[in-house]
Amino acid sequence: MIKNPRRVLLIIFIISIALASFFAAFSRPVVQDDDPGQYDTIGWNIAQGNGFSLARSGPFTPTMLREPLYPYFLGVIYKIFGHDYRIAIAFQIVLFALTCLLVYMISKEIFGDKIAAYSALLTALCPTLANYTSYILTETTFTFLLCLFIFVLIKAMRSGKMALFIASGAMLGFCALCKAVMLPFFAVAAVTILLKRKAAHASLFVLTFLLIVSPWPYRNYTLFKTCQMSLRGGAVLWERAQKSDDTIEDMKHAIAFNFSEYLGNKMFPGLVENPRDFILQGSKKSHEKEYELSARGLTPVKIDKLMAAEAKEKIMGHPMKFLFYIPIEFIKMTSFIYVPVLNEPDVINKFYGLKNGKAMLSFLRSVFRLSAYPILILAFMGILFARRSWKDWILMAAIMIYINLIYSMLFAMGRYAVPLIPFYLIFATVGFFGLFTRHSA
Repeated sequence: MIKNPRRVLLIIFIISIALASFFAAFSRPVVQDDDPGQYDTIGWNIAQGNGFSLARSGPFTPTMLREPLYPYFLGVIYKIFGHDYRIAIAFQIVLFALTCLLVYMISKEIFGDKIAAYSALLTALCPTLANYTSYILTETTFTFLLCLFIFVLIKAMRSGKMALFIASGAMLGFCALCKAVMLPFFAVAAVTILLKRKAAHASLFVLTFLLIVSPWPYRNYTLFKTCQMSLRGGAVLWERAQKSDDTIEDMKHAIAFNFSEYLGNKMFPGLVENPRDFILQGSKKSHEKEYELSARGLTPVKIDKLMAAEAKEKIMGHPMKFLFYIPIEFIKMTSFIYVPVLNEPDVINKFYGLKNGKAMLSFLRSVFRLSAYPILILAFMGILFARRSWKDWILMAAIMIYINLIYSMLFAMGRYAVPLIPFYLIFATVGFFGLFTRHSA
C-alpha cells in the first residue's frame, strides 16, 4: 500500500517534466521534413484563418492528406501564442506528464498501488516518450489520448455509468481523428464492452464515437467526394504490396536491416549507401509513383484510389507472401525504445567529430534498441501472471495487438509503436514483480 499517493503523483509529475525539459533543451525541432512540416503548415494556416491547407501562400487549397486533430491542436496554440515551436513543445511536455499520471491511474484500477507507482515512474523516465515531446509530431498527443481513452473506458466498465461510456466513445473518436488507424478499433472496443456490460452500453459508446468522427469524413466527401479520413492509405498499401515481388535474398536483407541498420550494413555491406535509407526504400518508390501519376494530371484522391486498387490486385496475386511478410515488418515495431535526438544531424556530427565517436553513437543506439526486448519479454510474462483477471486488462492487450498487427500489415516503423510504451511498461512491471515474488517464495 502506498502511504501517500499524492506525493507519488507529484514526484512522477516533476520527474516527467524535468526529463522532457532536458531533452527539449538539446533537441531542435525540424519542421521542414515531410511529417513535421505538413503538421506545422496546416496548423499555422488554421491559426491565420486560411483553413485546413498545406499551401504556404494563396490560394489556400483545402487538403485531406492529414488527420485533423493534431493540426488543430497546433492551430489553437499558434493562434493564441504565435508561431512559436517552443510553446507547442511546452504543451506537449505537459501532456507527457499527464500521460504518466494516467498510467498510474490505469495501473491502480487494474493492478493496485505498487504496480501503479512503478509503472508510472518507468513511464516518466522513458527517454523515448520524454524526447518525443520536442518534435512537431503526433506521438505525444496520441499517446495521451490513447491512455485517456483506456482509463475512461476502464472506469466505465467498472461503474456501468452511461456518462462514462459516452466519454470513452468521444475519447476513441479523438484518437481516430489523430491517427486514422484507430478508426476500426471501435468494433473491438464494443465487443470488449459486451464481455462485461449490456448491449445498451456498447451501443451508446459506438454512437458517441460515430458522432465525434463523422464530421471529418463528411467534410472530405463534400470537398473531395470520398469519406476517407486521410489520403495516405493507398500509397502505404501500394508500398507494402510491392514486397510481394521480393526474393528470398531480399527478405534476408529486410530481416537484418529491420532488426538493426548497423547489423544489416555489416552483413550486407554496400547494399545501400546510407544504412538508414534501406527501410525507406519502399517509401521512395511510393513517392515516385505518386509523382508519376500526378504528372499525368490525376487528382490526389484519384491517385490514392488507383494505388490502392493496384496494391489489392498485387496482394491477391501473392496472398501468402503478403502474410509471410507480417512478422518481418513486425521486427521494426520492436524498435520502440530509442532517443530521437541521437538521430539529429547536429548530434550525429558532434559524435563523428570525437575519437571513436561513430562507435560510441552506434553503441548508445544499440543499448536503447535492445532494451525493448526485456520489456517485451517481461510484458508477456506479466500477461501470463495476470491471466486470471484478463477481463480487467483485455482492452490494453487488444490495443497492443491491434496496432502492431495493422502496421505490420502495412508499413511498420518503431515510431508507430511509441504510443504503446505505457502499456508495455505496465505489463512489464507486473511481470517483474511476478518473477520477484515467485523467486522469493
